[in-house]
Amino acid sequence: MKQGICIFGIGLALAIHAAPPFVTPAMMKRNGLTDEQYELLWKQGKNPQIDVATARDWIFRASRYTNVVEWLDVCGKTNDFARLSHKLQGDNFALIETNGVLTATNRVLTVELADADTYRKAVKEIEKAARKDEKNLAKLRKDLEKYRDKAATEAFAELCGLLLELLPEGE
Repeated sequence: MKQGICIFGIGLALAIHAAPPFVTPAMMKRNGLTDEQYELLWKQGKNPQIDVATARDWIFRASRYTNVVEWLDVCGKTNDFARLSHKLQGDNFALIETNGVLTATNRVLTVELADADTYRKAVKEIEKAARKDEKNLAKLRKDLEKYRDKAATEAFAELCGLLLELLPEGE
């Protein structure tokens, strides 16, 4: 009888020690099994069966991510470091959103800058043409004055004088 109790005690101790931790409903939020778990089920054929300890172990392992997230949430409410981490995550999301706005604004400004650069080049070309025209006008004025002063006939001198009056005043 003592041997039976002893064997029962050892068996119970091994079963408790080998069994995975208690599984709560909160641990069961993750859906799906790992590839290794599916392979184990397929090896068993049409009617796969697993023992309770293995099922608990699978549920426990599948729920680790949710457990960590929930633990961080609890720590965020009770621990300054976790609270800071939570705040930094929120700040990071805000920065990502702001960065998106700034990137879009930068694209618009780049286009506008290209347009402004094109406008600036056009203005320079116009100014260059105006200086060239001004030089040509000054040369024409000088030539007409020379022809008027050296005119062989009075009519030609009057014609040069009239053309000079029609030209805009030089600066």
